[in-house]
Amino acid sequence: MVARDSSGEKPLETMDLANLEFFEFLVWAIPQRTGTYDYFIHQLQVFTEPIPRALWAGKPVGPPIRMFNLYRYGVPLGATTSVPGAGWHGFGYVGVVIWSAFFALIYAVPYRMFARSSAGPLATAAYMVLVATSIVAYRDGGPMTILKALQFYFVPVLALWLVQTYLRLYGRDAAVGSGSSFANALGLTAKQRRQATVNNGGTMIGAVDAAPVPPPPLTDTPRNRRRARINASN
Repeated sequence: MVARDSSGEKPLETMDLANLEFFEFLVWAIPQRTGTYDYFIHQLQVFTEPIPRALWAGKPVGPPIRMFNLYRYGVPLGATTSVPGAGWHGFGYVGVVIWSAFFALIYAVPYRMFARSSAGPLATAAYMVLVATSIVAYRDGGPMTILKALQFYFVPVLALWLVQTYLRLYGRDAAVGSGSSFANALGLTAKQRRQATVNNGGTMIGAVDAAPVPPPPLTDTPRNRRRARINASN
């Protein structure tokens, strides 16, 4: 096996920034040399990938059905198709339009849902995590990338949801009592808390409404006794 020497490559000549070259390779090979398009059959991997090999002994690596093998026409090691490349791979110019519209829906629909929601902390975190997948997803060109990334990206969001659920169920009694304004504010969004603050005459919602705690008694030292006599004379 011969290792590829990348010492002479310039900063913008690495494979991470070679989407244009990979796209040109796809256009060069498909369909003139492959004889056919893929018709998006390779996207069936979304349904076969979650099946463990323990249950499917002969599970293929990658897409379950291949219309052609690109390695017959080149060595695209590490190639990422990008969204337009995956569209061309599927059905040429028509495929580019279809696949671009499909990815537009993947990110546009959650955006509209987020914009129309109350935009609480959990919803904001979940939406920002989804947006963070767009860079890698546009580079790879497949929904499988989004699903794999979300498995790890959503771990902090899941932890936040568990903490929020715990505080709603148990935190209000342990903190300041179930009838306090702080406990009632746990389930409010930022917008609802601001509105409640205005309706409350400017008093911040979430402030603890318990009685003030008296300061601890001073220790019996000469300095504290002198300070007590001065305070009593005033």
